[in-house]
Amino acid sequence: MTETFHTTIVDLYLGEDGALDLCWTKGLGHARRCVPQSQVRRLLTRMQDVRDAEQAHDLARVQAARLVASSELYDLLDGPERALAQRIARAEKMGVPLLVAVRALAQQHDALREHPATRMWWPGQQTPTIWSRMHG
Repeated sequence: MTETFHTTIVDLYLGEDGALDLCWTKGLGHARRCVPQSQVRRLLTRMQDVRDAEQAHDLARVQAARLVASSELYDLLDGPERALAQRIARAEKMGVPLLVAVRALAQQHDALREHPATRMWWPGQQTPTIWSRMHG
């Protein structure tokens, strides 16, 4: 039996001074919006907290750090237009999981090495369910 997904794509363009330009490729919230450097830095700090907890082999700390990082990541992707929440709701109505493909993009190929998305922890399949419970 093949599981069907509702797939959506979000592009994260490397902007000025570590900011990101976020753009959903279709549907609601498809216009580009700037994610300020301060929000990107805060999220990267939460991602480092996850890695630190994993290296310490502290399960309770890992779970807590992942929850905080997941919430920050959700907020970054969702934005004021609630783009992610609407996509989660649509997938739930369809009765299928939401698959979010994130593309890290930059004007110059070499800049991808420094793209903040390459240092982010991207949650697994169960996260949309967690996100919908947290923010739904």
